[in-house]
Amino acid sequence: MPRKGSRKPRVPIGDLGDARSFAALLAAYANWLRVRSFAEATIGNREHYVGEFAKWCAERSITHPAKVTKPLLERYQRWLFHYRQKNGKPLTFPSQLQHLIPLRGFFKWLGRNNHTRTHPGATLSRDAAAEIEAELAAEAVEDEA
Repeated sequence: MPRKGSRKPRVPIGDLGDARSFAALLAAYANWLRVRSFAEATIGNREHYVGEFAKWCAERSITHPAKVTKPLLERYQRWLFHYRQKNGKPLTFPSQLQHLIPLRGFFKWLGRNNHTRTHPGATLSRDAAAEIEAELAAEAVEDEA
């Protein structure tokens, strides 16, 4: 049994040798966060959630953040909405946002550092809250009917 508090090291998604891959840019983003004195727990959480998105993208043959578009992010948001945990329950609204908000920071950093021409996640978290609430309300109405 592993010791309390010990975790497996994170395995990067993609090729660290490719400077434009998710893995290399995520490592650079994490380093930038460390330089800005973000807490290690915060950095770890952001690496985790952006890594989950990178895995999701890799399943769809997207290996570079520059190829991510706003419609793709919206598709990921819908996927989170319909995702079911091992116990069969959907992710809660705050949990869905917890997956989406680190993406906004990551894509904002990519745009600021000229890794992408556009910032597909610019309106993600603002729109996400309203869209998720609307979908939850629509499902509630369907369940009552």
